[in-house]
Amino acid sequence: MADWLWLPPGVYPGRQSTKYSCMLPDGETNYTVCEFRRVCDFGGRAISSVEIEASGDTAFILFEKNRQILRGPVWVGGDFLFNDERPPEFYSTRCSFAPEEPAAPFELRALVRMGSVRICEYSRGEGGFFLRGTVFFEDGGSEAIETDGSWRGRLLGAYTAPYSYDGNVAPGEFEAPSLSTGPVETIAAPIPPCEVSPLPVEGLGFTEHGAGKSSRETELDKVYACYVSVRVSGAPARVKLTGYELPGGSDFAYDLDFTGPGEYHGMELHAVGGVRIELEKPTPGDTSVSAELLASSYPTPYRAMTVTSDAELDLVLDVCAHSLKYCRQSIHLDSPKHCEPLACTGDYYIETLMTAFTYGDMRLAAFDVRRTALRLNRHDGRIFHTSYSLIWALMLWDVYMLTGERRLLSDCRGALDRLLARFDGYLGENGLIETPPDYMFVDWLDPDGINLHHPPKALGQTCLCMFYFGALRTAEKIYRELGDEASARGCFEKSAALREACLSNLWDAERGLFFEGLNTPTPEELLNNYMPANVGKRYYRRHANILAAYFGFFGSRPAGTASHTGDSADA
Repeated sequence: MADWLWLPPGVYPGRQSTKYSCMLPDGETNYTVCEFRRVCDFGGRAISSVEIEASGDTAFILFEKNRQILRGPVWVGGDFLFNDERPPEFYSTRCSFAPEEPAAPFELRALVRMGSVRICEYSRGEGGFFLRGTVFFEDGGSEAIETDGSWRGRLLGAYTAPYSYDGNVAPGEFEAPSLSTGPVETIAAPIPPCEVSPLPVEGLGFTEHGAGKSSRETELDKVYACYVSVRVSGAPARVKLTGYELPGGSDFAYDLDFTGPGEYHGMELHAVGGVRIELEKPTPGDTSVSAELLASSYPTPYRAMTVTSDAELDLVLDVCAHSLKYCRQSIHLDSPKHCEPLACTGDYYIETLMTAFTYGDMRLAAFDVRRTALRLNRHDGRIFHTSYSLIWALMLWDVYMLTGERRLLSDCRGALDRLLARFDGYLGENGLIETPPDYMFVDWLDPDGINLHHPPKALGQTCLCMFYFGALRTAEKIYRELGDEASARGCFEKSAALREACLSNLWDAERGLFFEGLNTPTPEELLNNYMPANVGKRYYRRHANILAAYFGFFGSRPAGTASHTGDSADA
């Protein structure tokens, strides 16, 4: 069984632990980068291929000599809630490669960073690197390799903070690492690793001969999800690399101080539309600087090409497909710039449906559904956005319909049960959702200065009721597909009762519209940052009425429910 490697605590007592998420306001990040190495020597036997499974806390790059072969780990997912707890599962990723010299010893080298930097990253609370694999030989034999006491590690103290490098800090000496089994289970992710390759961009390298400052700027043809790598040769120099998504912006900045030849490998993902490189040299002498933008995406070997009679529309479709590709990492991201956690289901449901007709591979979407189910199970059906938790039920059903993977429904059954039971508990005597923790998310608009991200009841109640109605109707189909007719009928009856409550309390018959929520006071004990006090104004807006149309609130009864009663289509 492979061990997790880390810096020995007796030598580095302050480099052992970190907070579980960068969204926690308190606790030490202990940003630490170290390097682990092992030379694999098999006595000259010719190697046909090497299969590797690896993970690292919180991020790692695995090299074969100087060739990058894998980045990871696969992200856990996460949410804006519950970030003070250790993720009980941690994912590894797998790859295969052929050594550059099949009969020669090959070196595995891993750079490992402890400490979450982006909000999509989660830590077990301590640093570590884990690897196991198999070497296959041309003679038909094989041998196992794994992280154990034969590896050596050292601290790379020059990595002082995210986006900073101080070449004045020398690396530590290679020494035997500490070994542990790891505090959580390591699960091989059921998806292929992201593809990471340099973008063929000109203008990212140049040479300067004298002292002083110089700069270069390069714009890309589109915005890409990228990691950054910088190399310097020659005289000492300070490199500032600023990246932006759109021209005129400054979305990230690296400050790298090289005391001589050296290289920096960034482990943070960025949305990059262009970069500016500034070189500052304190002394004469030749200095060459080169930067690489390493584009990263979930593999997309196939793409459906849609061609219309409108060239401008074709361009829009092309840009949408490109953007979708680079939002698909080891989880779906809202963007490589913001990197929201997995429980922002509204974004990822849309991307899932786009994937179905653009790239076709639904494994990432199915994995997203399962990872969200784990969080719902762990927290009794609760995630940060109440509406998004209900959207998860729609995503579950649609991914099942697109893949035919029946086990997806059975694997997520418990999470669906807990989610619906939680919303049952939010119902008031009037049959409406009355006591949720929030009415998020409706929109980014701000009518009367009120933020619809987390609106008061008068601007969010009807929408949340409609999302619940849609989730109940979807759950009815799921339970029926699983052969549980009793639960399916129970969902239908609950949706029918909710429908009557909405018509009785939220429908304006004179206008033929739903208004957005009641003006009754929200109990004081429920008020918080995301549940503002209710307001006295009645609002009529598009949101609730569009949702009613979308979920078939006034439509014909769903298929398979012909024997049920009380499903009148009349308003």
